[in-house]
Amino acid sequence: MSKSGPTPAPKKKCAVEGCDSLTKGWQPYCSKHYKRAWATGGDPGPAGRIITKPGPKPMVRGKCAVDGCPSLVRAGEYCGMHYQRVRDTGDPGPVERIKPKGSPEVLKAWRATQTLAGSCKHPDGCERHATDHGWCGMHWQRIVKHGEPGKVGTQRVPARGQLCKHPDGCKRPVHASGWCQMHYLRTRLNDGDPGPVGEVRAPQYTGTCKHPDGCKREVLSRGWCAMHLQRVRHNDGDPGPLGPLRPPRVLTIQDRESTTRKCKHPDGCERGAFTLGWCSMHYGRVRKTGDPGPVGRMLSARGQGIDRRALMAGVEINDFTRPQWVWLKRHYGQRCAYCNKKSSALHKEHVIPLVLRGNNTLSNVVPACQACNLRKGAKLVTPEYYRPLPESGWPPGRKEDNEAV
Repeated sequence: MSKSGPTPAPKKKCAVEGCDSLTKGWQPYCSKHYKRAWATGGDPGPAGRIITKPGPKPMVRGKCAVDGCPSLVRAGEYCGMHYQRVRDTGDPGPVERIKPKGSPEVLKAWRATQTLAGSCKHPDGCERHATDHGWCGMHWQRIVKHGEPGKVGTQRVPARGQLCKHPDGCKRPVHASGWCQMHYLRTRLNDGDPGPVGEVRAPQYTGTCKHPDGCKREVLSRGWCAMHLQRVRHNDGDPGPLGPLRPPRVLTIQDRESTTRKCKHPDGCERGAFTLGWCSMHYGRVRKTGDPGPVGRMLSARGQGIDRRALMAGVEINDFTRPQWVWLKRHYGQRCAYCNKKSSALHKEHVIPLVLRGNNTLSNVVPACQACNLRKGAKLVTPEYYRPLPESGWPPGRKEDNEAV
């Protein structure tokens, strides 16, 4: 039996004169002209290609504006060489190259023949050729690095063994401008004043610590030495004893009680103080919630027998515990309460769902396999659809029940 379908459109030549492409579907045009006709409201356009975006215009490069220069324009109206001269000195200069190519001897001889017309604009009369903004290369580098051109001559590296020129007799080696590194930095920062010969240190605190037991350490801040200041900041204003606190590495309860202060919990915590008078456990609670809580450890919601989903649902009774769940699965024989199928991964199924304000308690929970639990969802069922609890209730009284729990 042959399958019947729509008859394909016959392929014909495009209706546009001069186009050899085949038509698309039942339209009289090829795909290119069909798109044109659809975009323009029925005009397929010519057979050839239509260039809608003009190409880049060819760059017209004339000759350099300097008379006699055969090079083409690179920037502005000058070639690259003359544009560099105009940017550096403001004058394009002659047609030929000013700086010849060759060995260092040739360049040295060329520099000796240069006149002051294109020389560096140093106020003391530098005869070097200007290269950057009217300055020679040496003085321009000094301006960039130090903000001033310096002297006309070359600043050579000081000879080994040359000492600082401080009038009081500094014995440090020269670093720059006749000064050692320390005094050179002072002259730059203090308007030419090198300061004294020695190092200028920060002012020291005078006096001893104000500990009531008579600490002889130097004052660091607020009348306390460094050790007692740290204790005052961490222990709620208490500087502690006079000497350092060095407890043994392994502390017993007696050692902890004798070497450290106890936590300031109002109910009498026996832990040693960690910071601000609190032990580490209560300090963490105070930082997180502002309340130190009880003295002992706080159980989590699971440890207290509180179900998270039931807590979020806001049910009235939320007291189903883990021992009750172990006892419940044992009395159901590790089987589903709906299909009686044995399973090692049973779910806690609430007969009245939590979303319908069903309580999370033993009388409302039955074990169920994954398929039955997901199939029931948040629906209500009647007691004939599941097996009720056995007659022996909670708490377990038999020996094997106690062992299971």
